[in-house]
Amino acid sequence: MKRQLLVVFLFVIALLSVTGSGLAREGAPARTEAGASTTTLYATADAWVDAAAPDTNYGTYDQLSAGQINHRYRNILVLFDLSSVPRGSHIDAAYLELYEIVNLQAAGIDARDDVLNLHASRLDADWSETRVTWNNQPAATALGDPPTNVYEGELWKRIDVTRIMRSLISNGDRNFGILV
Repeated sequence: MKRQLLVVFLFVIALLSVTGSGLAREGAPARTEAGASTTTLYATADAWVDAAAPDTNYGTYDQLSAGQINHRYRNILVLFDLSSVPRGSHIDAAYLELYEIVNLQAAGIDARDDVLNLHASRLDADWSETRVTWNNQPAATALGDPPTNVYEGELWKRIDVTRIMRSLISNGDRNFGILV
């Protein structure tokens, strides 16, 4: 039996928390280890795309949606301004935080057995919040960040994007955002 899952994220605010040494400080960041600090960044652009509506843009919607149901796939694209994090900073950990509302029961799915693993990848080309669709979304590169399990419920989810942020900050790769 194939599992078909739907995950709907209510977009309250998408945050990116970056912990490491040599980071710029916005206000009074939380202190972690000696010499390390945490920087919180807010999304500057976000959208979601749907394989079932491949030419439709969802960049102005209040909700973001990712996952799969009835062989329909949806992805989230999110962009952060990383200019406050100095290039070459050492990144210890980075997490994309989204508020999750999962309603599998409304989709007719037995939530007791179904789990969705969300994977984050680095986007490889520019995109526009008001123009991106399934058909024109940029390619993305998986860098090996671990998946995040999603279950029925409402809660903040932390998606590990440490390797993505290391590639963008420490290695100086171009920032086109994150695909979930």
